[in-house]
Amino acid sequence: MRSPELTPEMRRDLQVIRMRAYLDPKLHYGRESRKLPKHFQMGTVIGGATGYYRRLTRRQRATSLVDSVLGDTRTASYLRSRFTQAQQHKSQQARSAKHQLTNAGKRQQHKRFKQGKQ
Repeated sequence: MRSPELTPEMRRDLQVIRMRAYLDPKLHYGRESRKLPKHFQMGTVIGGATGYYRRLTRRQRATSLVDSVLGDTRTASYLRSRFTQAQQHKSQQARSAKHQLTNAGKRQQHKRFKQGKQ
């Protein structure tokens, strides 16, 4: 099998597949390699004739895997909530680090002031 030419769209699809464990908290996937695969194949899903009334309309069909993942409302809401949690955690850490720095500076100033009085 030859290695296909990596387009930006294929690269995004492969990254979504690689990070699929973060999309659904209730599913567990095995360990993934850190690098993108060199050899892979992309296919098209063709629906059968039995599920005529359960098939997706043209508006619901997505052109890529990234579009289908982001188009899912449950996944999008989960990702949004996780993003806000991460942002809040990051801002709390930044605030506490800033607070520690200002307190450390005040302590040093206080020590210098005490030493100057003696």
